[in-house]
Amino acid sequence: MAIAATANGGTPDGTHLRAVALPILIVVASVVVVLGAERLFVPGPDPLISGLARDDRVELYKQISVIAATTMGFVIAAVAILASLDPARPIVADLRRGEAFALLVANLLAAVLLLLLVSVATLIGSIVDDAKVGSHAFENTVEILSLAAMAEFVLGGSLFGYVTYKAARF
Repeated sequence: MAIAATANGGTPDGTHLRAVALPILIVVASVVVVLGAERLFVPGPDPLISGLARDDRVELYKQISVIAATTMGFVIAAVAILASLDPARPIVADLRRGEAFALLVANLLAAVLLLLLVSVATLIGSIVDDAKVGSHAFENTVEILSLAAMAEFVLGGSLFGYVTYKAARF
């Protein structure tokens, strides 16, 4: 079902708000999970990453950095493909009028940003987190960014599947 565009040629009312609010909601939910639920299920006040030995922590940062950067490349490719779709084709024009397409692009761009932040944070962590006990604030930040990036990636993939399904029906 295509939603009619607004008079100024933009997306329907509320789409921009939902496109921005959904990634913010995912980041807030990640904060709640890491800072709230982790305290309920993990004994002690320390973040999960703090329980690792220094060398293991550095290795974890390196592995997360590689995975985040690689995943970011795939998501950038997906956004590039979506941006290059020919708007003159009726199927593409109909998809772009729908709300799901705008949400898809917004979520994929949010995933790219979060994956970039995860890559940078874990690269920094692999270089500077060499203390016997790491910085709890930094480790919480890495956990929050990683969880939020993963959630955005999953949501973006789901929206991509939905938009692709809609395109295949035509």
